[in-house]
Amino acid sequence: MSREDRELRAFFIILNQEAASSRYRVLQYIPFLERAGIVPDVLEVTKGIRERISGFSRLKHFNLVFIQKKLFSLPNWVYLRSKSQRIVFDFDDAIIYRDSRRGTGLSKTRLRRFSRIAKGSELVIAGNTYLREIAKGFAPRVLMIPTPIDMNRYTVRKPIPSKTIRIGWIGSASTLFYLEKLYPVLRELCRSRKDIRVKVVSDQFPDWHDVPLERKPWVYEEEIQDLHSFDIGIMPLTDDPWAKGKCGFKLLQYMAVGSPVVCSPVGMNTELVQHGMNGLLARNPEEWAQCLRFLIENPDQGLGFGRAGRKTVIERYGLDLWAKRLVSALKELIEFQDQALHLAS
Repeated sequence: MSREDRELRAFFIILNQEAASSRYRVLQYIPFLERAGIVPDVLEVTKGIRERISGFSRLKHFNLVFIQKKLFSLPNWVYLRSKSQRIVFDFDDAIIYRDSRRGTGLSKTRLRRFSRIAKGSELVIAGNTYLREIAKGFAPRVLMIPTPIDMNRYTVRKPIPSKTIRIGWIGSASTLFYLEKLYPVLRELCRSRKDIRVKVVSDQFPDWHDVPLERKPWVYEEEIQDLHSFDIGIMPLTDDPWAKGKCGFKLLQYMAVGSPVVCSPVGMNTELVQHGMNGLLARNPEEWAQCLRFLIENPDQGLGFGRAGRKTVIERYGLDLWAKRLVSALKELIEFQDQALHLAS
């Protein structure tokens, strides 16, 4: 038996290496997979058609194909399924729905593709309990794995005395919609206090002329430093089916470095934040204003929330914990399928 025959080999199909879901739901697991004896290969579906065809042609050499969130068309899926020994489908958004900016109803095309892939995969991994319940309606086997945080990288922030209070938000252009809903609250807050700045770390920025805005382009190597600069981390959401599927990753990032947080009580946010214990929940503009003012005027209480929030992430959402569970699930799937094939033969 050759070395290649003895290896466990996994092929990961991701959106692109810069996408947060690809980085945190696939790429950060690579060292753990390698240490467990699973040899990974990664293909970005954003590459050209030649790269995709070349990548797909190698599927038969892998024990397992792991698809991260991509809803393939019927021809692509049929080809993938025919060439793959086992398929794992991972998703961390409510991808059967239109996103919050485009309405809140089901997308027939997305639903059809999701149903086909979920039913045809040996395992579906959902990013939270809401998504797990969606997947259970289609998939034979569903596992919930949240998006974990590498606590070796997310060091605790050390508040530095300053005359400026920074309310921070980090995210991509696709989620800027939620922050813009908070504009009236932030405008009035900044008008009432001249020591407040709103810091946005993103690839696009709101066009606010009457809010003191610090625009910081997102850079992976500077991400932790940016999070450390937030005196308060915020995660506003609208209450709709798409937003309910959000996995609270912004909150996890803020909490991991020990920043106090305010968030909308939507979806996984309510699992992460216990109001008045490790953060604050705000349902409407009035509550948002009250919560932000409370943290600004009671910094010691905010530090306590921050410590409790970091403890929550360490105990429940650390990378080491969930990497073990993912590796175990993938190995178990490979071994189970091998046994089934052996018995069938």
